[in-house]
Parts: sequence; C-alpha cells; structure tokens
Amino acid sequence: MGHGITQTIGEDRYISDEALAFEAEINRIYISKLEKGATWVGLEILEAFNCVEG
Repeated sequence: MGHGITQTIGEDRYISDEALAFEAEINRIYISKLEKGATWVGLEILEAFNCVEG
C-alpha cells in the first residue's frame, strides 16, 4: 500500500489526505506515514479505507 493512497482510493475521484482522514476517522499524520512507508497498515485501517471507497 503506501505510495499514493489518496490517488488509489476511488481512482475516478481525487480525495485529499485531509478529506480521507476525516472520512475514515484516521489521523492525517498516520496517512502521511503510510504514504511514506514509515508504518504498516492494520486491518482496522484497511476497513476504514474500504468504507470511504464505498
């Protein structure tokens, strides 16, 4: 996962890191760390992203 999370969530629409964080109820800094590969993604986070995607 990591690179370009906000670009891969619903490729038909752009969502900013901040909007993704708000919709998924996840800290924006955590999303930034995911994109940089500085942390691992947990199942809870994947589920939150899935809920945002639809």
